[in-house]
Amino acid sequence: MQENWKEINDLKPCFDLDALIGSDVMHIEPEWMWNVVNSEGTATCFSGDSKGECEHWLADTIHRCPDTWLKDYHVDKWPRWPRYSTDISAAWQVVEKMRKAGFDVSIWAYDSPYKVRVTIESSSHGPQFSFKADSAPEAICKAALMVVSN
Repeated sequence: MQENWKEINDLKPCFDLDALIGSDVMHIEPEWMWNVVNSEGTATCFSGDSKGECEHWLADTIHRCPDTWLKDYHVDKWPRWPRYSTDISAAWQVVEKMRKAGFDVSIWAYDSPYKVRVTIESSSHGPQFSFKADSAPEAICKAALMVVSN
C-alpha cells in the first residue's frame, strides 16, 4: 500500500491524473478530439471538431508564416477527459460516485496557506484513505485512486 500511496501522491493535477480517475474510478471512455500536436506528441496548440478543420488551420498558419515552429507539428486525435483534478464540479462527480459505492467522504479545509484533506472510508468501517493537497479536486482524486487501487 505504501508504494501505491507514493505513486499516487507524486501525480500532479493534470491530464494523467484525470485519465486515471476517468478510467479507474469513473469507468468512462474519453471523448476524442482532433488536435494539432508537436512531433513528440506532448503538446497541442489547436483543437478542432474534425481532422479537416485541424489540417486547414495548420496549413493556413504555415502558409502565412513559413518559418514557424509549427512546421514540425501534425494532426492527431487525443483523448479528452473531464478535468477531475483541477475542476471542483468534475471532482464532485467523483465524490458522488464514491458515496453511491458505499463510501463516506469527508473534506476539510485548514492551514495557511490553504490546504485540503479528503478522507474516504467504507461505510462498514473498513480501511480509511486520506490525502492532503493544495486543492480539493486534487485531494479528492488522490483519495479516490487509493480506494480503487486497494
